[in-house]
Amino acid sequence: MEKTRSSLMSFTRRHSAWIAPILFFILAGLIYLPLVNQFGFFHDDWYLMYDAHVKGPAFFSTVFASDRPTRAFLQYALYILFGEKLIFYNISAYLFRVTGALVLWKIFEMVWPDNKRANLFAGALFLIYPGFLSQPNAVDFQAHLFSLMLALFSISLSLKACLTENRFARWTMAIASILLGWCYLGLMEYFIGLEVFRFGLIGLMFWRKQSKPFHLFLQSFARHALVFALSPAVFLIWRLFYFKSERRATDPGAQIGLILSSPLSTGLKWLITLAQDAINVLITAWVLPLYNLAFGLRLRDLLPAILVGLIAALIIWFLWTIWDDQSEHWLSEVLVIGIVTAAGGLIPVILANRHVDFANYSRYTLPALAGAVLLVSALLTQVRSAFLWNFLIIFLAVSAGMTHYANGVNAAAEAQATRNFWWQVAWRVPMLQKGTTLVADYPSIAIQEDYFVWGPANQIYYPQAQTGDLVQVPITAFVLTPQNANAISVGRGQDVQIRRGNETVSSYNNVLVISQPADNACVRALDGNQPEISENDRPEIMQVAASSRIGNIQPEGKAPLLPLEYFKQEPLHGWCYYYEKASLARQAGDWKSVDALGEKALAEGFYPSDKIEWMPFLQAYTILGKKDKLRPFVSILGEDPFIQKQACTILSASAANTDMLAIIKEDFCK
Repeated sequence: MEKTRSSLMSFTRRHSAWIAPILFFILAGLIYLPLVNQFGFFHDDWYLMYDAHVKGPAFFSTVFASDRPTRAFLQYALYILFGEKLIFYNISAYLFRVTGALVLWKIFEMVWPDNKRANLFAGALFLIYPGFLSQPNAVDFQAHLFSLMLALFSISLSLKACLTENRFARWTMAIASILLGWCYLGLMEYFIGLEVFRFGLIGLMFWRKQSKPFHLFLQSFARHALVFALSPAVFLIWRLFYFKSERRATDPGAQIGLILSSPLSTGLKWLITLAQDAINVLITAWVLPLYNLAFGLRLRDLLPAILVGLIAALIIWFLWTIWDDQSEHWLSEVLVIGIVTAAGGLIPVILANRHVDFANYSRYTLPALAGAVLLVSALLTQVRSAFLWNFLIIFLAVSAGMTHYANGVNAAAEAQATRNFWWQVAWRVPMLQKGTTLVADYPSIAIQEDYFVWGPANQIYYPQAQTGDLVQVPITAFVLTPQNANAISVGRGQDVQIRRGNETVSSYNNVLVISQPADNACVRALDGNQPEISENDRPEIMQVAASSRIGNIQPEGKAPLLPLEYFKQEPLHGWCYYYEKASLARQAGDWKSVDALGEKALAEGFYPSDKIEWMPFLQAYTILGKKDKLRPFVSILGEDPFIQKQACTILSASAANTDMLAIIKEDFCK
């Protein structure tokens, strides 16, 4: 057995140049791809894809002109290659992640060639790091992953240029490194902290050669390294003095103003945030996302997550045990480089008044990640207890595997919920009047920006090509904040905005409220003349329900055909299909169709989970005088006074004669 293991280790070491990359691709595939076909378009993807759809990919130059104009070139190329096929964006994000990890591994190999085990392990940790949770949001985060990959390529070339003796090769690699440096900074300016990693490694290599006297080290370092300062220096000159950012978060001048206005308090705040973020990147990332995401999984999802984590642990353990070497000064060097790299990566983030937040801003871990994995790898080499060492290795891998699988489960569930929401809207709404302002509530999904709603709505109802300098958004939306709810209740004025080339004219007195308070509930388009409120609706929905203009829905025609790239296949027709069609027939005054749809739904064994969804059918029974169909609902609604009171009001107003009104008063208005 020992002989077999020794032979395997020997073979692996001899062929590590191709075995390690294969294992990296397998490991990343295991971590990031199991649920990739279930993902959807998320968040900023909606306006990016809509803009490209109606204006063409050249419009990305307008979209990104306000903060990161270089990103337009990348997004243009990706759209030309992939169009609106989401799976290709997810695969390219996976490839960028793996390639970046492999380049980082090779960087470590150049600097510490005698520490192959720790180098490979650190590269693997970089690959599976559980602190970055935006991988499923592949369209919008292409730029982040691609920029990180380019930064590592740039650093690798600068190290190679310093090591080579051939002048032509040295200058070729140096020029390529500088160009890639401009590219990655143009994509993500806050990645500039990675330059600390670059110059730290270059300085380390020359320190080894000429540490004393110190002035000779400085001369050697300056002669070889300062040329690479052209990347950050030229970029900063352009960014600070020539480029005018319209976003405060990406405007260096605005951030410099903060420290000048209050240097002591601002500096202390930044120092505390740096300490907090360093702990988050180094330690909390392996624990908190796991707790938040994986521990809430259902059993059917938890078991695959555990399996993914265990397989990842097996691969990581194998990578760790291939070598058992360590150079004399490795630990002190890695600790210094790891600390300054992690701090350097975080400082630009903090200067922009951002911080690491795994719920919304996990992307800010990326520029500090190389330093973090170096430190983790270094600390693990100092563990002397075999039991503790094995436990930590397995824990890190299992944590990463389970976290990413759970993150994928959540992303897939959000995508499915969003698709189901808009399919139900399409069943209910054949056409939306141009100029409508939507107020929507997704089930269990936070709507942080208005384009989370108007993006998919316009893909469905107004996908036609546009001319002109700006995208005129036909259907707009409001995020239902307390302030917007108050303004809608008053019903005066409008909000006109131009953001990233999109012009929205949102009216406070022309809204359509659409709510789905739970995954198992149906989407309800509210009629302000008789608002039907679920007990599960948010208070803000209840507040604006009376302002909802159902006339914005044009009931003529068939349900629109939803583009499969965004919404996939139509769901099976269950209760919500019949509810939406009955609601549409009710709006058109076709009460016999409402009655027939209810009969068909019940005959097929479908029932609502939210009692407010009985209302179209109860109203039809009242208007058609079908007393026998109303009577069973006396006991059903009697269990829920909130719904019963609404039924009393709506059905009383719908009663066609005094006899029916008397029945309503007797049965539903007690």
